Amino acid sequence: MTYKTLIVIVVLLIAGLVFWQVGCNSKPQVPKEPKTNAAYNKTVDSLKSLIADQVAVQQSYDMKISALNDSIYMLNAIIAQNKLTINQIKARRNEKVTAVSKFSSDDITKFLSNRYKDSIR
Repeated sequence: MTYKTLIVIVVLLIAGLVFWQVGCNSKPQVPKEPKTNAAYNKTVDSLKSLIADQVAVQQSYDMKISALNDSIYMLNAIIAQNKLTINQIKARRNEKVTAVSKFSSDDITKFLSNRYKDSIR
């Protein structure tokens, strides 16, 4: 037997022992039976109160989710309206740019001189 084989066997034995110990110690915990009817009723009552608390929390979350969904719906409508407005402004701007690009140099000079002739005086 070589030295490497001996090391592998020792490592496997140690790993096996570790897993065996972990497996032995992690047995599922079985809840203890209540010894009396009063203890059983107390356990049931505490579970009912926990369930009622969780139902209240769930209803609170449902209301918040509903309110957020309504807000999202309204914000999406506002965004759609803003996009429409932006597209309309872009279309008007493109019309003006197209109209200005058709002007000749003389037309632009005449327009500017007529527009600002009163401010020069």
